[in-house]
Amino acid sequence: LLRSLIILFFFFFLMIRRPPRSTLFPYTTLFRSCALRGSDGIIEHLENKLNIKLGETTEDNMFSLIAVECLGSCATAPMIQVNLDFHENLNKEKLDLLIDELKAKKD
Repeated sequence: LLRSLIILFFFFFLMIRRPPRSTLFPYTTLFRSCALRGSDGIIEHLENKLNIKLGETTEDNMFSLIAVECLGSCATAPMIQVNLDFHENLNKEKLDLLIDELKAKKD
């Protein structure tokens, strides 16, 4: 029972955000199995592309870069979740295309 409460508590506080609130939330994982498949490079590339660090929001309030422990997609890592959509088997080129597409949808 205690483990279940801790998990519920953790996920509850993931849903609470301090302003400013962005439109898109790229979630990425810090889990070691994902790191072995290249997620560290994806995180660094996202930080450089968006000009923010983990936990920060872009100046236009479009993106907030958030890290979670696991997204349950080990076989298709590295991946990110943008809001409710999973984007899997990423590399830097695919990530650039995704970010550009998301920015274009805003306009």
